[in-house]
Amino acid sequence: MFKSSSSLVAWLIVSFFIASCRKEDEASKREAERLRKEVEALKADKDNDVRLRNETIAAQERTGPPSTPPRTSAPWGPAGQQVINEFMPLKEDQQMIWKMRPGRFRVRITTSNSGVKVRWVGASCAASKEVKVYDQTCEVTSEAQLVVENPGGLTSTGPTEQVSVNAMTM
Repeated sequence: MFKSSSSLVAWLIVSFFIASCRKEDEASKREAERLRKEVEALKADKDNDVRLRNETIAAQERTGPPSTPPRTSAPWGPAGQQVINEFMPLKEDQQMIWKMRPGRFRVRITTSNSGVKVRWVGASCAASKEVKVYDQTCEVTSEAQLVVENPGGLTSTGPTEQVSVNAMTM
């Protein structure tokens, strides 16, 4: 079959080379398949992120601007006890919410620029249009929420408001 030992050696070298190329080719195919799956997973994550972002935007369009989670005011005590005493920036189209326990309060809110809107959820207390100062007494009969919102839009200049919120028991 082989005329010389050098032919045999050459044949062995070529056979070995072909076999190693096949192994490398199989390893390359496995690596390529692994990378393809990784890319598909990344695309799926990106598609999921886009879908979640679109759902969030759609939800905001239905329910209004995002807000911070409700804060709970301090426990009630004797008359004259301060239950909310906060000073904070409130960006355009944002709102702050405080959970209010049953009681009677004097609520005073002041702002730095064009004003904020104040409303109560779960209590029949006075709401406001956009005002720079809100000073009201409110009777809360069951748990309610005090909502302070910096409205944006055409009727407002829309800057960040520096808002002071104070509530005392009466």
